[in-house]
Amino acid sequence: MCVNRSGIAIFPADLNDPKAYKHSKNVKLDHLAFKVDSENFEKAKLKFLSLDISYEIQDHYYFESIYINNPDDNVVELATPRKIEGEF
Repeated sequence: MCVNRSGIAIFPADLNDPKAYKHSKNVKLDHLAFKVDSENFEKAKLKFLSLDISYEIQDHYYFESIYINNPDDNVVELATPRKIEGEF
């Protein structure tokens, strides 16, 4: 979902994952993703480093993502679009 260049995506959990508790009536999520611009993406990396928060970066070709686990162990993704030469 995007509004005025801001966006959020909610990814459902894989209920076939053996770690998923299938009998809970609570909402099950794999992770939350937020769209950020490249400046804030770089600021987030620096902030995570300064706070000694571990993170993982993944290249998704059209965008780059940084993943962290929040204090409740939920996965949070910050994604920044890439401008691919000749494709946009």
